[in-house]
Parts: sequence; structure tokens; C-alpha cells
Amino acid sequence: MSVKNSLLIDKPQICNIRNSAGMSFSVFENGSIESIRQGTVQINLLSGSLLEPGCSNLYLRKRGDEIISVPLLGTKSLGNHIINENTYEVMGEFCGVSFSCRLLLADEDNSWLWDIQLANTGNEKLELDLLYVQDVGMSRVDGNEKNEFYTSQYVDYTSLMHTKHGHIVCCRQNEHFSGSAPWLAIGSICKSKSFSTDGLQFFGTNYRNSGIPQCLLASELPGLCQQELAVVALQEEPFVLEPGQRRILGFFGIFCNDHTAPTTREDISIIDSRLAGLKDISCKLWSDECVCQEPIKSLFSEASLFSSDDFTENDIDSLFGVKRRHCEFFKGELLSFFCGENRHVVLRRKELLTDRPHGHIMKTGTNLTPDDINMSFSAYMFGVFQSHIAQGNVDFNRFLTLNTNPLNIIRHTGQRIFVRQNGEYHQLGVPSAFEISLNSCRWIYKQGDMLFEVLSWAAPDSPEIMLELRVLKGHEIEWLISNNLTFEHGWTVKSDAENHGVRILKFSPCEDSQLAGMFPKGSFDIEIKTPEFVRRTGSDELLFVDGKSRGLSFFVIELAATKQFVMRTCGRMLPQAPSASDANGSSCIRNCKVESPLPSASSGLNEIMEILPWFAQNAKIHYLAPHGLEQYGGAAWGTRDICQGPLEMLLSLEHYSHARNLLSIIFSNQNVDGNWPQWWMFDGYSRLRSSESHGDVIFWPILALSEYIRASNDYDFLYEKIPFYEDGHTPTEHVSVI
Repeated sequence: MSVKNSLLIDKPQICNIRNSAGMSFSVFENGSIESIRQGTVQINLLSGSLLEPGCSNLYLRKRGDEIISVPLLGTKSLGNHIINENTYEVMGEFCGVSFSCRLLLADEDNSWLWDIQLANTGNEKLELDLLYVQDVGMSRVDGNEKNEFYTSQYVDYTSLMHTKHGHIVCCRQNEHFSGSAPWLAIGSICKSKSFSTDGLQFFGTNYRNSGIPQCLLASELPGLCQQELAVVALQEEPFVLEPGQRRILGFFGIFCNDHTAPTTREDISIIDSRLAGLKDISCKLWSDECVCQEPIKSLFSEASLFSSDDFTENDIDSLFGVKRRHCEFFKGELLSFFCGENRHVVLRRKELLTDRPHGHIMKTGTNLTPDDINMSFSAYMFGVFQSHIAQGNVDFNRFLTLNTNPLNIIRHTGQRIFVRQNGEYHQLGVPSAFEISLNSCRWIYKQGDMLFEVLSWAAPDSPEIMLELRVLKGHEIEWLISNNLTFEHGWTVKSDAENHGVRILKFSPCEDSQLAGMFPKGSFDIEIKTPEFVRRTGSDELLFVDGKSRGLSFFVIELAATKQFVMRTCGRMLPQAPSASDANGSSCIRNCKVESPLPSASSGLNEIMEILPWFAQNAKIHYLAPHGLEQYGGAAWGTRDICQGPLEMLLSLEHYSHARNLLSIIFSNQNVDGNWPQWWMFDGYSRLRSSESHGDVIFWPILALSEYIRASNDYDFLYEKIPFYEDGHTPTEHVSVI
């Protein structure tokens, strides 16, 4: 059995609209923009998906006492479209306005035009405007994973005021690659009134809860902002459309492969020369095709987010007790607190206030030195219950995909859950409360008289990650669990059987994948404890409205109505995994305490005592499963980093044998010339390492060794014979004399 049901596969259609200059738009059959490229540069930041609307879009808005809007592109559009080679047109109607929209590329340069025609088909005059939203990356297409935060930090924005066209937003990518600085200008062929330059401005933190960009409801866009989600939005100057009146509008993009100098007003002359060519192509005839298609719909594009209620004081007391520590308030409302042993609770209202989402990284086992046995995963309050599941190396041994977005713009990655109400599915998003412990997360949802929870945790003594669904109050619930598997490994279900009432599905990577080469008999197993509640399992065909698979890498579980369900994901990449537990590892966090000599500790000391176990947990993640919620790529040790925090923690807790083990790994990665690389993989992928280092890297291992000997008096370690590293070989022994 394959993850993908070959009988239902309808290969995903991606149409490429390109010109002779090498500019291309790749458009999915649902109308979402997959990518905008010029040569080796991807201009857009967020790659689109067949499952949901993309970030890049055009919005038609009807203004009045309240503003209502509709996207013109993608799955949420009210129009039907024609998508084929070198044609993308959309036609539809919204609030008495007939709209037509098409994408046009300049014949011989790197420019594009969204050509839009509107007609008032009603009997009343309408006040309208348009918004163009474009995510901007301008990063290299080289097959390597991109960090959207990092890419966005290097984009510089300059707004040029054009006498005819209003605001033109110019974006320059300052992270020079191949000696070039890509540049993009976005503007209106009529006249823009306002703009914004970051996704946090346009979508807003409440987007996690509502799924509605906050700027769609605003009269104007807020202007320049430099943060970490490069999304540019332009507002067309509002206008009145009389009954029977037509109007032609549009937005342009002008790209330059290498804009050596920073943006200045002199760039207006470049923009004007390119605009002349774009206005010429707008005279092209529209397609004569008469058959338009509806966008492909999916559960992720159609399901609304589940609406959670805020907890009352009685709710909080009932669920978490009356003893709360370090309570955080905003405008008199409780936002978060600590309770019990190492438990932190975040309430819904805080998640909707913070720029960065609440999340947590957890790992199995209690060991203090690295191995390939332990599993790790990430979870986020806004409805990512498990993501980035990996065993061992967090870059190459992944099972579930990553969440890379702080606002939940992309809603299908990792593990997501839907509940059915009144015959319709709703996707679980921000809960009423999110409880985090050192190695688990708990989402609690309240709506009216209904109360249920989702729990995810990492086992302390085996490579297993657990998921439990539980109704605390109210009727049974129909659930659907979507697991987005990593595509590059080509996962196949090798076996699907029951053992003592537990259904076990064994997922193996395809034989020619890198993962199969490293672990020939390896697998990830999904074990379902109560298979009698499983209505059906499948791949992405269970996500698309038409019931056809597009060959996407998903494992979907549809459940009948139940009050409880348990499943676990087991790491079986190694044939016989030894225990991943370590008594010293368990005590590592327990020992992170400060004993006060006073009968009652001060507030400051109490706060230190509260946070220390969390620092220890974070430190273990930092060096045993190296990555972060925002720096999701990792898996390597930085020479300087590993010699600082992790080693110092082990020494302070007097775990000298583990510190010695860490130093052995560090010195076995010393180059023959005496230096260390800036970073290096410390596991089975040890051939992957930096070719250079800079600054004071070479001094830190020597300092770390000195600190270890001073703390432990282990002078014998100076006579330990440890090999140098040289292209995977170990020809020489060293550390005989310091």
C-alpha cells in the first residue's frame, strides 16, 4: 500500500507563464501562484500550494459603512478561471461588479502586469478600491531550504512618490548572492493611495484566530515597516463606479537582476521606461476560450477556523486550580500564568496580542549526550499539534513537515486537526488556553457547553511521540487528523496490520532516498490504539473536495464520533533502538533549583527558580536536537556554541562524564591544521561541515577544555588519544599535551 492511492491520482497541473527574458509565473490549477522566477532567483517569498490560497493576491473591495472584499485569485475567488500555457485569466462577479483579471508578461524584459477590468452591472453607484498583495523574497533557487525570517530581514524597502502613479514600493535584497542585488518595484498603472511592507502589518496577529487579514478591513494601509515577513501591499486610490460604467486598472511588477546601488529617485526613469512597454501589452486581446473552470477546492481552503471562547475565572480555576504564580495581566485581563510543577498556561487573548506565536520544542529520552535514537518535534498554539517530527538529525531525518510562518498563513503543514459541526469541518486554531510543560503541550477548546482538549507529548523512555484527543464536556466529536509527510523521502506504507488490538502502519522511505541509504531498514510507525473509531485512512484524496489525489504527501485519518482517541508516532530508523533514558538526564532539570537561605524568597528569586528548569530544557534542545522555532534548520554544532552554554551547564551540574564525552566529540572534529570548522554535523552526517571558520572560534575548545579540567580535576583527559578529522578519515591522534 502506498501513501498515495494510485487509482485516484490526478496529477497536479502547474502551468508556466513565461516570456523570452526568462521571467516565469508557475500557477496551480486552483489559481494560486506557486512561484515567480527569473533565472536562479525566486521573487516571491512563500511558495503556493494546491491546498489553499497563496499569499500573492488581488483584492476587490466595496467601501461604505463597512468594507467587504473578495480575492480575485485562487480558491477563495468568486470567479472562474482559464489557466493554460501563457494564459491566466479570471472572470466573475462580486456585489454587482463584473470583474475580469489577467496576468501579462512583458515580451522582452522582467516585468509583469495584472490587468483588471471592472463593470458596474447594478443600478446603484459603488465606491470601490483594489489591493495588490505580493510576498517578496528574491532568494536563490538552489534546492536548499530557505528561512523566511532570514530572507525577509535583508529586504530593504523604499517608497518612491510618482506624480502620476502615486506610491511605488521598491524592494532590494541586500543579502548579496553571486555578487548581485535583486530589486523589485511594485506599483499601480493608475494611482496608488497607500502601501504596507510587512506581513505582520497586513495580516495582523488576529489572523491566527480569524483567517481574515486585518488590512482588508482598514480604510488605508499603514506605510513603511521593516520586520520579518516580507509582504508588500498596495492600495489603489478609491473610486466611484456609476451604473453601467466600466473601468480599467492594474498593478505592475518590475524586476532587475542586479541593482548595484541603493534605491533613489533616479530609479523612476527606469520604472517609466518599463511601464511604457507594459501599457502596450495591455492592448492584447483577451482569451477566446469560452470554458472557464472553478478553482480546485480543499478542506484547507474551505473550512473555517474553529471559534474558541475565552475562559471565565471559574473555567480557569476548574482546569488549573486556584494557585497561580507570576500572573501576567494586560488592561486588567489575565493573559498567562504558571501553575503546578513546571507548567505554563497561555490564554487565548495573549496569543492574539503577541507578534511571535507561542510554541514549544520537545524531545524524547532523558540523555545528556547525542545519539540517533531520540525523536523531537515542534508544536504551536495556533493549531500545529505536531510538526518537524524527526529522529536523530533534525534536517535530514524528518517525517512531518515544518511550520515556518508565525501567523498561520500556511495552514496545511505538520499535523492539523479538524472537527465536524453541523455537517461541516472546522480547522482547530487558537484554543481557549494552551498549557505547556517541559515535555508536553495541551490545547483546550471551549465553545458554549462543549469542552475538549488535544495533548501532544514526547515519551521520556522511548522514541515515541504521542497524540491524544479527549472530550471533557459535551457530546462525541467527529475528528479528522491531517499529517503532512516530508515529500523528499517518498514515504510508502510497507505494512498495515493489527497487533493486540493496536493498528500499526509502517512508513518507509523510498529505496533511492538519502534516508533509506543511511537507514536501509528504517521506518516511522504510526500506532492507533483505538482502531475501531477510524472511519477511513488515506492520502490527500481525503482533503480535496472532488475526492481525487494530486499525489501530495499526506496521511489522513478520519474518525467516527468519539470522546477519546490515542495515536503515537514511533521512530524505528535504527533496527534495535536501545533505551534513550539517562538517570542523570532526568536529574539535570530537577537539579536546576535555587535554594533560598531566607524563609520566604524574594519575587526576583522566585522568578529565577521558576525559569531555571525551562532554561535547562531549552539547553538540551539546543545541543541534542539543534534547531529552534524560528531557526528551524540546524542539526549541526557551532564550535563556539557547543563550547559555551551546553558544556557550562554540564559542568555547573557536575555531570563531568557527559562533559568529557562532549569534549571528545569536539576535539575529534579538529582539523589537521589545528583549526575547527565554524559548524559541523556531529552524527552520521559528519562529512557535512563548514569549510572555514572566522573570529575567535579556534580559542573556544581550548578554553572549554581548561574549564573542564579546573572543575573536574580530570588531568588524565589530557592523555586521551583522540583523532583529528580529515575528510572523514582519522589519521592522527592528539590532545596528548596541552
